[in-house]
Amino acid sequence: MTDVQGSSSFNLCKSACSGSGHVIISGLNMPMLIKLAKIRNRRLQEAARIVADSGRKHINIVD
Repeated sequence: MTDVQGSSSFNLCKSACSGSGHVIISGLNMPMLIKLAKIRNRRLQEAARIVADSGRKHINIVD
């Protein structure tokens, strides 16, 4: 998980994980970290989908 796609941390992860079956999720926010901690025993692809959905769900505009 990285903060911004295209950042140094993302690029390092992409290089290190290329062809390894790992998943990189960018756009990290706190709800994503909390959700990941709660579902860490799930399969990788399933966990990645759940975490990404959680991150999108918790983006709000407050006036």
